[in-house]
Amino acid sequence: MQEDTLELDELSIGRADQLQTFYTVFAEHPLVGVGRGVRRLGPSVVSGGKAQEMHNSYLGVLGETGLIGGLIMLALLADAMARTLRFLWWASRVRDADALMAARALFVSYASILMYGMLNYGLRQRHFWFVIALTVALPHVYMRWRAGARVPERRARPLYGVVPCVE
Repeated sequence: MQEDTLELDELSIGRADQLQTFYTVFAEHPLVGVGRGVRRLGPSVVSGGKAQEMHNSYLGVLGETGLIGGLIMLALLADAMARTLRFLWWASRVRDADALMAARALFVSYASILMYGMLNYGLRQRHFWFVIALTVALPHVYMRWRAGARVPERRARPLYGVVPCVE
């Protein structure tokens, strides 16, 4: 059994091997990738006998789905960033302190989660998708609330064949 050491050269071997594997796989399959679940990029055993996965969400998706999937993911993440920046711009323009605080927190959260994805495979983490959902929903909900718009009430429809009584 090998003893773990804390030497920087040995600790970075796994990530360096992953990057080399990514470059090789991407060069062979640049357009459509190798497919999801193919173990060329996923968990594999590296030197030292430890299981590793791609430590970069974006390179992992690019290697698995190629340029097509990578561009789709980039478009979705860019759209969420545009929504966040639009909310931040709107909040600073209307000078609403609560909206500005929420918009700044949302921007910092989203930027942080994007940076996390560069160092770990964040796409399988719940908090990654929770922040993405917040970037889409929070600006819309807050602007509707500020405008005083109410969600239209839903009236229960009568069951089929039942005639509603008129009083």
